Amino acid sequence: MDKDLSFNNVLHVSPYYKLKGGVSSVIHNYKTNNKDSFKHFYSMYFSNKLLNVFVFPLILTHYLVLIINPTIKIVHLHCAKKGSFYRKYIFLKIAVFFNKKVVFHIHSGQFYSFYLDSNSFVKKRIEQVLIKSDAVVVLTNYWKDYFYSKFIINNLVVVNNLVPFQEKKEKNINPKLQLLFLGDIGKRKGIFDLLDSIEKYKDEFSGQIKLFVAGIGERNKIINKIKEYELEDDITYLGWISGLEKQKVIEKSDIIVLPSYAEGLPMALLEAMSFSMPVISSNIIGILDILENNKNGKVIIPGDIDSIACAINYYIDNKKMIAIHGDESYNIAKNYFPTPIFQQLSQLYKSI
Repeated sequence: MDKDLSFNNVLHVSPYYKLKGGVSSVIHNYKTNNKDSFKHFYSMYFSNKLLNVFVFPLILTHYLVLIINPTIKIVHLHCAKKGSFYRKYIFLKIAVFFNKKVVFHIHSGQFYSFYLDSNSFVKKRIEQVLIKSDAVVVLTNYWKDYFYSKFIINNLVVVNNLVPFQEKKEKNINPKLQLLFLGDIGKRKGIFDLLDSIEKYKDEFSGQIKLFVAGIGERNKIINKIKEYELEDDITYLGWISGLEKQKVIEKSDIIVLPSYAEGLPMALLEAMSFSMPVISSNIIGILDILENNKNGKVIIPGDIDSIACAINYYIDNKKMIAIHGDESYNIAKNYFPTPIFQQLSQLYKSI
């Protein structure tokens, strides 16, 4: 590959960067923090699945027009699972036909589970993609070792997710501990375990904490749970937040809580850590790369509402540790700021 290659020679293929979701957030950060020309092609434009099916032929036509451009040397495919994989499989086939190099970037912590749950036909296609790609990107060293042990892959590389640079700021701790949950409202992210934990220890937490929940998904369920548990004074559901609104919520919060069951490398945690926030999260792949117990937060057991409550109670009783653990979070987050991530990508592109 040409050693003078630039980002101008790479076409990133992913959902539209203004859509809601982790992959879109990564692409948005690539786009807004890259000084070079950034070429992005959307594989999915709408949040409505049916609309995306109808417009997919038009998307493919547009893709074909772009892919024949000789300045495009590499196609960088950003993949989650299920429908995302099926679309990227088609894009990969077209890219290979036109002799483009392909980077297949796995963002989902459930990609291997998707493989195991698929039929033999889909499994074969997944294996083809992984072996035919010029590079396969995963988010952590653990996933790198794991995928090497499960698949035949010629070139497996770790590239960290990117969060915008933030100046280090002194953190003001709220008298009432302010907790923040950012993520999909559903079982996988553990949000209902968090509500169960607060409900179980309602008497101990009363007047001590305030939880803000931001995200989309099972909206009615979480609203009903808050009412059922009579936690309206302790928990506020914000819905989807982004941009300046999200930044303001993060800045005024003390602790981010994400009791997930499965993750890739959660953007919500990285964003909060860049604002010097301690983390309460699970002892699972994708999180333990950025969370060390009693260093920048507290590690909990997924589904264990007692361990969630214990971690929250620790910061109620030890508020001085919020700033100390927050400083460690910021030091870790610096590895995910734009300069080191774009260096990783540049090295990757020049190596294939």
